[in-house]
Amino acid sequence: MCTTLVVNSAKSSLRYSLPLAPYSLRWYNPPIPQQGVTMKALRLVLLVLCSVSFNILASAGFKLSSASVDWRGVLRWQIPANIAGTVGVLALTGLMHFLPLNVAYAVVQGLTVIGVQVLAARMLFHENIHPMQWLGSGMVVAGIVLICAFIRR
Repeated sequence: MCTTLVVNSAKSSLRYSLPLAPYSLRWYNPPIPQQGVTMKALRLVLLVLCSVSFNILASAGFKLSSASVDWRGVLRWQIPANIAGTVGVLALTGLMHFLPLNVAYAVVQGLTVIGVQVLAARMLFHENIHPMQWLGSGMVVAGIVLICAFIRR
């Protein structure tokens, strides 16, 4: 599909044939050049780590906020926790550019559950974790592996 552009001047008349895209050029998104598999994998890993890390920080901040006795203490932890949560959601949004929603959300939330339970609850707040909770964490990891194993390409 082509269109013809005619340019008239005093001395000559020029004809140009221009290809038209099947869609409006206003909404045209040029194709993204194919990158190597390692670069895409690196981006995926960094986005998952960023989202999970900031979600863990947000959860720890909310826990510290809940232990505060006055409003100043609540706000001292709520504000950074909400900022960390926002960064985590932005990283999840970037991850959804590369993965389907059902995979990206499941992986990030599953790893966040494990991270909050192991890093925040156990290591930071010294909370006891029942063996059945550890079994549940193992099942979450198994679920993440199954979800990632069957990604439709």
